[in-house]
Amino acid sequence: MSRKARHNQRVRSRILQAAGKVFRAHGYERSKIDDIMEDAGLTRGAFYAHFPAKSALLSAVIGERDIFLLQLQQRSDAAPDALRLGLCDLIARFLAPAHFQRVRSSWNLPILARDAALGDPAARLAFERTSRAIFAEMSRGFPDPPKPMIFQAVLCQMTGALEIAGACASDKLRADLLEAARDAACAALEAAFGQENG
Repeated sequence: MSRKARHNQRVRSRILQAAGKVFRAHGYERSKIDDIMEDAGLTRGAFYAHFPAKSALLSAVIGERDIFLLQLQQRSDAAPDALRLGLCDLIARFLAPAHFQRVRSSWNLPILARDAALGDPAARLAFERTSRAIFAEMSRGFPDPPKPMIFQAVLCQMTGALEIAGACASDKLRADLLEAARDAACAALEAAFGQENG
């Protein structure tokens, strides 16, 4: 890769990181390109060198910067039992009440779901592509993977719990919701693994 290509890659990454932060904090519609570029420490002109419009940036953020997918991919190629337990551990960390604010401020999929739904077809396609990649990564550790609906339900439990918990005024109710979602998600995966080996 040439020096210019590496520079362009670094600049694009800075823009994506800043955009994800601003979109998650303010929502896509209220986010301005100038605010994103200021957060990235770059000029507005640099934006148009990498993206034709703000809508293209939303699609890129959803499609390339999903922290849950990245952490799923980082699981080692270990024995199936270890991968399965690693998946439950990761879900438990993402739904831990103590980590709620950090997850809400860093995970794109639940926070930007509404923006994707209201966005252009490219944003919805990016959202679907990321979701499918998450389902595929979740299935790692299942030698004969169960039906995809198991992983679809788990992801819905996780993202829905985070959104509902975010609307709660009570810390106790928020913690109860997150813990219930965690237990239900891991129980579903344990049951699927048990059926597979039964």
